[in-house]
Amino acid sequence: METKTKIGIVATALFVDGVQAVLTLSWFGVILNPIISLGTAYILNRWFKIYGIHMFSKDNMGLFYGTIAAELIPFFDALPVWTTSVVVTLVRHTIKHRTDTEGIQKPPELI
Repeated sequence: METKTKIGIVATALFVDGVQAVLTLSWFGVILNPIISLGTAYILNRWFKIYGIHMFSKDNMGLFYGTIAAELIPFFDALPVWTTSVVVTLVRHTIKHRTDTEGIQKPPELI
């Protein structure tokens, strides 16, 4: 994945978190923020899938569902949860990709 793409995904997550933080200050933010969160979950899932990162894999599923759950809690969605989730996912993917392509031996999988 190119650096420009990574910056774009992080910028999208930052934008959504910023909009949700501002909307939290008003009464209609409680209604709109869950809708925005579900839309963001769909868009980010599709975006990551294009680049071979599956959010429903065993490596990413807990983080993805945890992010969605946190974003659906009123007033908690004002925190940069999407941004944190995207950055963690990208770092994990980068580390895994580097260890796969550079021949560094990975630790054995636990059964």
